[in-house]
Amino acid sequence: MKIIPILVIYVIAFIAYIAYSRRRQAKAQEDRFSGLAKGAEVETIGGLIAIVDEVDKENNRIVLDAEGVFLTFDLSRSIMKVITPAPSLEKTETSEETVIEEDSAIESSDEK
Repeated sequence: MKIIPILVIYVIAFIAYIAYSRRRQAKAQEDRFSGLAKGAEVETIGGLIAIVDEVDKENNRIVLDAEGVFLTFDLSRSIMKVITPAPSLEKTETSEETVIEEDSAIESSDEK
C-alpha cells in the first residue's frame, strides 16, 4: 500500500517534466526567430548562410538571398540560427556633417 503514493508522485513528476520541456522548446524556437526579418543574416539546417529577403508567416515560407540566388524554404524547419538580426529602422539615424573651414577667404582679407 505504500507503493501507490510513491507511484503517484513519480507520475506527477513525469508530467511536470514533460510540460517544462515543451515550454523550454517553445521558448528556444521563439528566441531563434526573434531577429528574423528582412535583412537578417541566417544559417539554415544545411549550412547555407544567406540574407532574408522575405518572410511569409501565413504560408510558413521564407525567401533567402544567397549572393543573388533567391531560395524558398519552409520557415519552421529550415532556419538553424539567426547570425545577425535585421537592422532596425530606429537605430539608423542620419548624422549631419559639419564642415569647418580653417582658413576662410573672408577672414584672411579682413586681417590684411
